[in-house]
Amino acid sequence: MTVVLTRLHAEARGRWRAWVGLAVLAGLVGGGVVAVLAGARRTDTAYPRFVAATNAFDVLVTNGGTTPENTNQVFDFEEIRARPEVADAALLHIYLPSGTTPSGRRFGVEDVVVLSDADGRFGRELNRARVLQGRLPQGPDELAITFLAGDQLGVGVGDVLQLQLTGPAGAAADAGGPPEAFRIVGEVAMQGGFPPLTGGLPPLVLISPAFVQAHPDAFQAFAVRLRAGREAIPGFQQELNRLARGEQVVSTDEIELTSVVQRSVGVQATALRLLAAIITVVSLLLLGQAWARQTSLDSGDHPVLRSLGMTSGQLRAVALARAVLLAVAAAPVSFVTALALSPLAPVGVARDAELHPGFALSVGYVGPGVAAVFLAVVTLAATPAWWSSRRPLSKLGGANPAMARSRLGDALAAAQLPAPAASGVRMALEAGRGRSAGPARSTMTTAVLGVATITGVLCFSASLGKLFDDPRQYGWNWDVQVGDPFAPALGADAQELIDHEAVAAASIGTVARLQIGSTRVDTLASDPVRGTIQPTILQGRAPSQATEIVLGTRTLKDLGADLGSTVTVTAGDRTADMQVVGRGVFSESSGASRLGDGGAVTLDGLRRLVPEAEPDLVLLRLAPTPGGQALLDDLLETRPTNIYVPSQPTDLADLGRVGALPSVVALIITLIAVATLAHTLVTSVRRRRRELAVLKVLGFTRSQVSATVVWQSTTVAVVAVVVGLPLGIAAGRWGWQLFAGQLGVPPQPATPALALVAVAAATILLANLVAAVPARLAARTRPSLILRAE
Repeated sequence: MTVVLTRLHAEARGRWRAWVGLAVLAGLVGGGVVAVLAGARRTDTAYPRFVAATNAFDVLVTNGGTTPENTNQVFDFEEIRARPEVADAALLHIYLPSGTTPSGRRFGVEDVVVLSDADGRFGRELNRARVLQGRLPQGPDELAITFLAGDQLGVGVGDVLQLQLTGPAGAAADAGGPPEAFRIVGEVAMQGGFPPLTGGLPPLVLISPAFVQAHPDAFQAFAVRLRAGREAIPGFQQELNRLARGEQVVSTDEIELTSVVQRSVGVQATALRLLAAIITVVSLLLLGQAWARQTSLDSGDHPVLRSLGMTSGQLRAVALARAVLLAVAAAPVSFVTALALSPLAPVGVARDAELHPGFALSVGYVGPGVAAVFLAVVTLAATPAWWSSRRPLSKLGGANPAMARSRLGDALAAAQLPAPAASGVRMALEAGRGRSAGPARSTMTTAVLGVATITGVLCFSASLGKLFDDPRQYGWNWDVQVGDPFAPALGADAQELIDHEAVAAASIGTVARLQIGSTRVDTLASDPVRGTIQPTILQGRAPSQATEIVLGTRTLKDLGADLGSTVTVTAGDRTADMQVVGRGVFSESSGASRLGDGGAVTLDGLRRLVPEAEPDLVLLRLAPTPGGQALLDDLLETRPTNIYVPSQPTDLADLGRVGALPSVVALIITLIAVATLAHTLVTSVRRRRRELAVLKVLGFTRSQVSATVVWQSTTVAVVAVVVGLPLGIAAGRWGWQLFAGQLGVPPQPATPALALVAVAAATILLANLVAAVPARLAARTRPSLILRAE
């Protein structure tokens, strides 16, 4: 043991700086990975914790409103509140908004839902709002916006909205009063204000109870919290259908809201876990190489130590003790790093749901994470030293094995290429031997990985851009929608629109919420009245009979159905069997809660379930002429509400929030590849100085020696491009097709040819720039000094 401690002390005196550097680097990297994983968990759980802690409603149901006759007439609020399964309930007053923002932007019912209750419990006790900025509204001219509403309208605390709020009587008489000034006094987070929203529900805006008391003319809705929580929602929905006595029930529940929000949050959490995995793999590779090089230096004294009597066991004990010391130093660094980075989580929309932002010590991640860092450091530091100590004494100081030759290098030499080119290619492809050995394979692998990653990111981003640029791919197979399920039945002005000379095709329809098994499906019911307009069809065809239905990709998966299947559809107390004849994509304006959800039937098909259903929206495809654009401009100018034009679905909001992550990953790997290439070139110049000296003795000039190093770097870049580009294209296209299939949109990958040519050129150019300094160092090689030392 004395021998081991003596040797360990001697090594520490001479190499403690290198040891400390490796330990701190391992601790920083390990702590960063632990922080990312803990942040992913914190992100993943933020919204469910928010819902549980804020007494969020389980069911939000409108009191009729599907026709003028049943508005506020379907349910008795007191009867619902008195039911034994109801723990709490609030009678909400909803107003139809029409107004302008300070920037002059006009908005209406498709942008926000303005509501409150008369006693002020909603937002304060039931479905409590977390105030992000400002306060809750108190005066009749004050309101609080959810952060999603603020983002969509481009407004914030302190802004004044010119707003007209209308109830059923005012809407029926088309006699809303003049706009009034409302000051935004708070920005809040509450259920019903997190993206993406479901069922076409716009984000909430909270008006003051004082306004409700002064304006009783309002649409009614009930916010209900159940004693048994989400487990009681299906039974309560059935009870609502019974109480509705055949009227259509329009409701949103916690399961529906949480599932889509959590899916959005889950994408961000998954992205963080992917980032942690990439950092872990790359860091293990780089740290493994660093420790292997350090071990190579440390083992240089092994022949002398073995000759002096140290055994292999004692050398292994020294290696293990060294590794433990490094791990002991790295573990607290990783703990401090993870704790210091914890305020950066949660990320994205989950950050607004986090009830306790700031520093957070996740024992379930930080404890095991620090232990994993300790074990990883011990393994990385001890393994190469362990193997080095096992080599027989005869091999420690003996001749080096023959160096594996490169066939490509031999071929270039036979092709009579310039000597610097042939020498540079050999240095890039052949690792060398003995003290001149360098990390050729790991450098090549890292370079290929860098090019492949950048290529994959570009292909995926190009495919995503193609989706965003083509509204038909996310369900907008028409140019404009006039009306919605909250609008009255179509009148003479609708027919005037349909007959307009600038309209190429038109359909009329409505949106209804149907039940298929345990799944509620927002369904577009439409009939063409001019030309042909149908949903975007991915497979099969559009419905043409009253017994046919088209469903979204996710809806089909949830139902366990496929094309040709027969599903039982329910609305109220009526049921009908329908055959699935197609798989389609539906826009949010036509009722889809998210991409891949929704359905489509004919109007006759809907009337089998809802006999009183009447069309209240018009789908128009405009002629690609100046007249078509003029008609669209006129609609947007003269009808500020109930006019819908193609817009990117909120279901893709999660992509926007983590859209920079692929680029970040690509940048990290690029920097690693560049650093690895630079390190390889510098190491190669230093370790192969004897070979460079021999080249000079054989007649190489300074410029030819420099050219040799440049050719070495260029060879690495060319191999990276030749191998990495096809791998990246294949990975990017495969990743997009998989993603599009899960998202329920057309799987149409794109390959940005010009961008990939630029990647290839930039890779080779960057490799030459990186080689500039090592090439100059190589040119300064002094053969007399080096060969004399050898």
